Order: sequence, then C-alpha cells, then structure tokens
Amino acid sequence: AGMPLDRALTILIGVSEDEQARSLLERVQEKVRGGSALADALEAQGVFSRFYLNMIRAGEAGGALEVVLKRLTEFLERSQALRETVTSA
Repeated sequence: AGMPLDRALTILIGVSEDEQARSLLERVQEKVRGGSALADALEAQGVFSRFYLNMIRAGEAGGALEVVLKRLTEFLERSQALRETVTSA
C-alpha cells in the first residue's frame, strides 16, 4: 500500500516460489525500469486479459493504480474461490 512500483515488484520477485512467475515479474520490472507503463509491461508478456490490462491502464491514467490493483486482487480472489466451489461440487 503506497509503495513504489519498482519496490513492490522486487518484493514479489523475492517471494515468488514459482520460477515462471518470477521470470515474468523480472521481465515486467525490466520494462517498467526502462520507462514502460505497468499495463504496457504486462501486455508485452502476452498472458494477461484485456480486462485486466485495461483496468490497469485506467488506474494509471487516473492516478488510482493502487485502488485498481486492490480491486483486481479482490476480483481474482473471488473468481478463484468460485472456481474452487464449482470444481468441488
């Protein structure tokens, strides 16, 4: 919360146990450090949905990236919980 993006990415890279996720985050961080917007850096990875990317773009444009990322996290957590409920039914 309120943390600079580069620092947040560094922390995520450090705690990621999945090699593919860590590699993806490193590529995103490299692009962000090179001047790319977060949405553009994520889009270049080819794994994020249009919805996700457009929400991040809107957050960047409106100065509300932190709020948007929190909402996306909540949305993804609810989606995962629903998938698990449906799968176990």
